[in-house]
Amino acid sequence: MKEIICLSAIILIYTLQINSQTTNSQNQPPTDCTVYPAQKTSPYILPFEVGKSFEVWRTIEHYARGNGGVGLYAIDFAMPIGTRVTAAREGEVVAARGEFFDDNGEDLKENFVFIRHADGSIARYFHLTHDGALVKVGDKIKQGQVIVLSGNTGQSAGPHLHFDVQQCGPNLPPNYNQLPCGQTVPVTFRNTEEYTCNLVSGKTYKSLDFVPNGRTSSLEADKEAIRKTALDYIEGWYEGNTERMERVLHPDLAKRIVRTNPQGQSRLDQMGAMALVQGVRSGYGKNTPKEKQQKDVVILDVFENAASVKVTMSSWIDYMHIAKFNGRWVIVNVLWELKPEKN
Repeated sequence: MKEIICLSAIILIYTLQINSQTTNSQNQPPTDCTVYPAQKTSPYILPFEVGKSFEVWRTIEHYARGNGGVGLYAIDFAMPIGTRVTAAREGEVVAARGEFFDDNGEDLKENFVFIRHADGSIARYFHLTHDGALVKVGDKIKQGQVIVLSGNTGQSAGPHLHFDVQQCGPNLPPNYNQLPCGQTVPVTFRNTEEYTCNLVSGKTYKSLDFVPNGRTSSLEADKEAIRKTALDYIEGWYEGNTERMERVLHPDLAKRIVRTNPQGQSRLDQMGAMALVQGVRSGYGKNTPKEKQQKDVVILDVFENAASVKVTMSSWIDYMHIAKFNGRWVIVNVLWELKPEKN
């Protein structure tokens, strides 16, 4: 008899939840895509590790007319208890707790971590597992850092991460939704497939590699400086301009080529920075007609202070290692190969 009563209670609760969601969806305002920031330049990334994929459980279904729709832009990601959750944006921890146990089913007894961003907004990570808050108040958090373990604490219908961003705060329990700070704000995530508006409930999204906030502009500046270094090398050769060539060469530069004789025996020929500058001074590059002066630069990779670059010139191809040395990008190694002679 007890089993029948318990089963009936579960069915009733589930029915009420479904009816509530249905009512909310009927009351939801039309989605206004103009309020969502551009995805490509969004300061946010998906709150889970690169390479992982999770399904969106609910998004605008959080809307409730009774509280003024403050939760409209919240997002639920379905994920197993204990999943490593990462910071969607850098900031400082302003609230954290982890004392409650999974499956307690009690409202206002959920574990969470709140992080304040530079603009004053607050990212909230809810329903964490017991002891799932891996950071503490005052910690400075980097974007992409593992901060919590997901769970199923509080009033929750299943294991998931509830993520949202409020415009200010923090609003602590029981005043989660208190205005003006309780209003959630629309966010987009730049490190996943291209999409418009909001994430879609029922769809799975993969976290892709990303450049941390604040690094994008500096990376582009570095790439431009690397390209300029390569062009000084190229054009310095064609112009016979020793100043342009010399300023982009590290004094210990080694430029090498593998030469193989008709018998199949190879040797490694090498020249240093001074020999290369002397070749420029001799004007060998000036013999190349302007219409044949190929100047192709491809940046293959950049990591911190190291870069790999492919340079294609009229008669050969250079594979360069360019390093940031005393604040300047200079060429430290070159492996080159002559193009086949045209008949």
